[in-house]
Amino acid sequence: MCDKEIFAVSKGEYSDYRVEGIFLTEKLAQLYLDKLILIDDEARMETFPLNPEPIEVLIGILVTMTSNGDTLRISKPRYWQRGQIGFQYYGGFQKQNDKWPLTYVVETDDEKRAIKVVNEKRAIILASDAWDDAFLTKRALGQGS
Repeated sequence: MCDKEIFAVSKGEYSDYRVEGIFLTEKLAQLYLDKLILIDDEARMETFPLNPEPIEVLIGILVTMTSNGDTLRISKPRYWQRGQIGFQYYGGFQKQNDKWPLTYVVETDDEKRAIKVVNEKRAIILASDAWDDAFLTKRALGQGS
Protein backbone atom coordinates (compact mmCIF):
# COMPACT_ATOMS: atom_id res chain seq x y z
CA MET A 1 0.00 0.00 0.00
CA CYS A 2 1.26 3.45 -0.91
CA ASP A 3 2.00 5.62 2.15
CA LYS A 4 1.28 8.94 0.43
CA GLU A 5 2.20 11.05 -2.56
CA ILE A 6 5.17 13.30 -3.18
CA PHE A 7 5.12 16.25 -5.55
CA ALA A 8 7.71 16.99 -8.21
CA VAL A 9 8.17 20.11 -10.31
CA SER A 10 9.62 19.30 -13.71
CA LYS A 11 10.19 20.78 -17.14
CA GLY A 12 11.28 19.64 -20.58
CA GLU A 13 10.48 16.60 -22.70
CA TYR A 14 12.37 13.41 -23.61
CA SER A 15 16.14 13.99 -23.35
CA ASP A 16 15.54 17.54 -22.06
CA TYR A 17 13.26 16.31 -19.23
CA ARG A 18 14.46 17.42 -15.81
CA VAL A 19 13.06 17.25 -12.30
CA GLU A 20 13.65 20.65 -10.71
CA GLY A 21 12.51 19.78 -7.19
CA ILE A 22 10.70 17.20 -5.06
CA PHE A 23 8.36 18.29 -2.25
CA LEU A 24 6.44 16.64 0.57
CA THR A 25 3.45 18.97 0.20
CA GLU A 26 1.52 20.22 -2.79
CA LYS A 27 1.63 23.75 -1.37
CA LEU A 28 5.44 23.87 -1.39
CA ALA A 29 5.56 22.42 -4.90
CA GLN A 30 3.03 25.00 -6.10
CA LEU A 31 5.07 27.87 -4.62
CA TYR A 32 8.16 26.63 -6.47
CA LEU A 33 6.19 26.08 -9.70
CA ASP A 34 4.67 29.57 -9.53
CA LYS A 35 8.18 31.08 -9.82
CA LEU A 36 9.61 28.56 -12.30
CA ILE A 37 6.70 28.99 -14.70
CA LEU A 38 7.69 32.65 -15.10
CA ILE A 39 10.91 31.39 -16.71
CA ASP A 40 9.56 28.27 -18.44
CA ASP A 41 5.85 28.21 -19.23
CA GLU A 42 5.96 24.45 -19.81
CA ALA A 43 7.03 23.67 -16.24
CA ARG A 44 4.56 21.44 -14.45
CA MET A 45 3.79 19.63 -11.23
CA GLU A 46 3.67 15.84 -11.13
CA THR A 47 2.68 13.48 -8.33
CA PHE A 48 4.28 10.16 -7.52
CA PRO A 49 3.41 7.52 -4.94
CA LEU A 50 5.80 7.34 -2.00
CA ASN A 51 6.74 3.73 -1.19
CA PRO A 52 4.50 2.13 -3.86
CA GLU A 53 3.80 -1.59 -3.92
CA PRO A 54 6.26 -3.55 -6.08
CA ILE A 55 5.10 -4.10 -9.64
CA GLU A 56 4.02 -7.57 -10.72
CA VAL A 57 6.31 -8.98 -13.40
CA LEU A 58 5.37 -11.94 -15.62
CA ILE A 59 7.03 -13.98 -18.37
CA GLY A 60 5.39 -13.42 -21.75
CA ILE A 61 5.83 -13.75 -25.49
CA LEU A 62 4.86 -11.08 -28.02
CA VAL A 63 3.16 -12.37 -31.18
CA THR A 64 2.21 -10.42 -34.31
CA MET A 65 -0.39 -12.17 -36.46
CA THR A 66 -2.39 -11.34 -39.59
CA SER A 67 -6.16 -11.56 -39.74
CA ASN A 68 -5.84 -14.82 -41.72
CA GLY A 69 -3.65 -16.43 -39.02
CA ASP A 70 -0.14 -16.03 -40.40
CA THR A 71 2.45 -15.35 -37.68
CA LEU A 72 4.69 -12.45 -38.70
CA ARG A 73 6.74 -12.12 -35.50
CA ILE A 74 7.24 -14.01 -32.26
CA SER A 75 9.56 -12.78 -29.54
CA LYS A 76 11.64 -14.80 -27.16
CA PRO A 77 10.13 -15.04 -23.66
CA ARG A 78 10.84 -11.90 -21.62
CA TYR A 79 9.53 -10.04 -18.59
CA TRP A 80 6.43 -7.86 -18.87
CA GLN A 81 4.53 -5.82 -16.31
CA ARG A 82 1.06 -7.29 -15.60
CA GLY A 83 -0.73 -4.45 -17.41
CA GLN A 84 1.27 -5.13 -20.59
CA ILE A 85 -0.12 -8.65 -21.07
CA GLY A 86 -2.83 -8.85 -23.74
CA PHE A 87 -3.71 -6.81 -26.82
CA GLN A 88 -1.05 -4.27 -27.77
CA TYR A 89 -1.89 -2.62 -31.10
CA TYR A 90 -2.57 -3.01 -34.83
CA GLY A 91 0.19 -2.17 -37.28
CA GLY A 92 3.95 -2.47 -37.22
CA PHE A 93 3.94 -4.36 -40.52
CA GLN A 94 2.28 -3.77 -43.89
CA LYS A 95 -1.43 -4.45 -44.20
CA GLN A 96 -2.38 -7.99 -45.16
CA ASN A 97 -5.73 -8.49 -46.95
CA ASP A 98 -6.47 -4.81 -46.28
CA LYS A 99 -6.10 -5.30 -42.50
CA TRP A 100 -3.31 -4.32 -40.11
CA PRO A 101 -1.60 -7.17 -38.23
CA LEU A 102 -2.47 -7.72 -34.57
CA THR A 103 0.21 -7.63 -31.86
CA TYR A 104 -0.57 -9.41 -28.59
CA VAL A 105 1.45 -10.48 -25.52
CA VAL A 106 0.66 -13.88 -24.01
CA GLU A 107 1.66 -14.84 -20.47
CA THR A 108 3.74 -17.92 -21.27
CA ASP A 109 7.26 -19.07 -22.05
CA ASP A 110 6.05 -21.58 -24.67
CA GLU A 111 6.04 -20.28 -28.28
CA LYS A 112 3.49 -22.86 -29.51
CA ARG A 113 1.08 -21.93 -26.73
CA ALA A 114 1.56 -18.21 -27.47
CA ILE A 115 0.66 -18.72 -31.13
CA LYS A 116 -2.37 -20.87 -30.19
CA VAL A 117 -3.66 -18.23 -27.73
CA VAL A 118 -3.24 -15.37 -30.22
CA ASN A 119 -4.99 -17.42 -32.88
CA GLU A 120 -7.92 -17.91 -30.48
CA LYS A 121 -7.97 -14.16 -29.76
CA ARG A 122 -7.84 -13.51 -33.52
CA ALA A 123 -11.00 -15.61 -33.96
CA ILE A 124 -12.81 -13.68 -31.19
CA ILE A 125 -11.82 -10.34 -32.71
CA LEU A 126 -12.97 -11.36 -36.19
CA ALA A 127 -16.26 -12.80 -34.87
CA SER A 128 -16.85 -9.49 -33.07
CA ASP A 129 -16.08 -7.52 -36.26
CA ALA A 130 -13.52 -5.55 -34.21
CA TRP A 131 -10.38 -6.00 -36.32
CA ASP A 132 -8.40 -2.76 -36.86
CA ASP A 133 -10.33 -1.00 -34.06
CA ALA A 134 -8.34 -1.00 -30.79
CA PHE A 135 -11.31 0.14 -28.68
CA LEU A 136 -13.64 -2.57 -29.99
CA THR A 137 -10.85 -5.16 -29.78
CA LYS A 138 -10.22 -4.45 -26.09
CA ARG A 139 -13.94 -4.66 -25.43
CA ALA A 140 -14.28 -7.96 -27.34
CA LEU A 141 -11.35 -9.40 -25.39
CA GLY A 142 -12.60 -8.14 -22.03
CA GLN A 143 -9.65 -5.78 -21.54
CA GLY A 144 -11.79 -2.76 -20.69
CA SER A 145 -11.93 0.40 -22.76
